[in-house]
Amino acid sequence: LKHVTDLFAGFFEWKERLVKEAYRDRFVTTIGGRQRHLDFRGADTWRVERQAVNSAIQGSAADITNGTMEYVDERVMGVNMLAQVHDELVCEVVSVPDLKDLQYAGEHGHGFELSVPLVFEPKRVQNWSEK
Repeated sequence: LKHVTDLFAGFFEWKERLVKEAYRDRFVTTIGGRQRHLDFRGADTWRVERQAVNSAIQGSAADITNGTMEYVDERVMGVNMLAQVHDELVCEVVSVPDLKDLQYAGEHGHGFELSVPLVFEPKRVQNWSEK
């Protein structure tokens, strides 16, 4: 059995680089360029490091979701966005769009160049309990 650091070596290398930059700069930056300033005074090291990593990941996820929502709003006709729940967009379909348009919106419409592709699976359901 491989150790977790062997299975996710790229993540741990990125994390180490991010934490070093966070200590140097006192902030982390999301994929969309937003900065989260960190306060290292009096905090446990592990808490600040966790906050740095979480802020970069969750903030970048929010940037991607926001870009996708803008794309859908501007370019996918027949869809009204009702809510965002974490990584899901809940939409009302006014006129039936091609699901490939929604899939493209979710995977590429955010406008960021990603080294790891996103998988987006649009589904048509009558109500939320069917998803």
